[in-house]
Amino acid sequence: MRVSFVGSLAVLAFLVGLGAPLPLPAQTTSPAVFAPLPGAVDATTVTASMIGTTLTVQGKVAQYTPPRSERAPHVLLMEGDAKLEIIFWSDIAPGVLGGATAVPVGARASAMGELVNYRGRTQMAVKSADKLVIEGMVPLSTVAAPAAVPATPQIGIPAGPDGYYGPEVAAHLKDLQGQVISIKVPIAGFKPAWSDRAPNVVTVGTEGSTFEVVYWKKDPPPVLFDKVGSTLYARGKVGEHQGRTQIRVDNIQSISYEPLTVAAPTPAAPPKLTWTGAPATSATYQTPTAAAPASGTLALGDILPALEGRTIRATGNVFAVKATSEGTMMILKDASGQRLVRLAAGTPVPVQGIDTVVEGRVQYNKVRSSPEIVDARIVQPGS
Repeated sequence: MRVSFVGSLAVLAFLVGLGAPLPLPAQTTSPAVFAPLPGAVDATTVTASMIGTTLTVQGKVAQYTPPRSERAPHVLLMEGDAKLEIIFWSDIAPGVLGGATAVPVGARASAMGELVNYRGRTQMAVKSADKLVIEGMVPLSTVAAPAAVPATPQIGIPAGPDGYYGPEVAAHLKDLQGQVISIKVPIAGFKPAWSDRAPNVVTVGTEGSTFEVVYWKKDPPPVLFDKVGSTLYARGKVGEHQGRTQIRVDNIQSISYEPLTVAAPTPAAPPKLTWTGAPATSATYQTPTAAAPASGTLALGDILPALEGRTIRATGNVFAVKATSEGTMMILKDASGQRLVRLAAGTPVPVQGIDTVVEGRVQYNKVRSSPEIVDARIVQPGS
């Protein structure tokens, strides 16, 4: 058998080629291994008898529903007859979903929270990002930061040396719609959330030029209840809700306040009281200098620490109402000031925004450095 020279060269080239290193396949990154939270039980084993307990579960997602509004939660419906819904709000969404806008059906998830019954549905509300992990999701804290942060647009007023805008920013917020800014402004009022799903609302600014700062975390440190006059520090996104300018704070750690400093008053003799009835049974009084109505009620600014232990009547507008483990509290305001009122058990709660008269005992709160009205009842319903 004869083999031509050209054919021999071809065979030789083929054999040499066999000895050459083969190209390696492209490197791929394996997806992160899903690790459920410690002590997690199967979500399909959840029953109605577990309502009220704090539990850690794991299972597969049957459906994901994004929030229908800024205040609505994200909902993960888990597989199983229990139809367990794991819910979380947008303030922790970046730490759960990262940049994802949906959760695929069949993805595994693990969560920790209290089981509740909401309108006949079994739900678990997750309050922090470290209590919820979802397969395939990369939390924002592990995502590389962008190369550059867009600069805040020029609005005619500079931020302070610390990067915070002062009260004058109120007149320029329309030019900052959609921007994230830092502010330090006086607190003009506070309305606590009326439910776990409603926001806390802090009214800030100066008279005639106020706006709102809202956040959805319940009772954050520090609690801003009755901190009127102090300076609020916060960072959030400028927006609008029902015609009101708001700054929405998603990172609760960016909220802090600087207490209002007031010079200590010079000690004075207790005021002389003029009782409207027999001292043993009277529930009203007037001070000689107080501009009290004929009914005998007292202006809120005239309720002084020296009246500790006295039972008095006061009138004002219901500025805020909040139910706590210690009972129902409300803030009454009038032209002379404001006072915290703690309602007696069983007292009907007045509607926010109405004028009302309360009767109760003066008690000095050393923590707040302010007198309060405790064990109060409603004497005259507002109208």
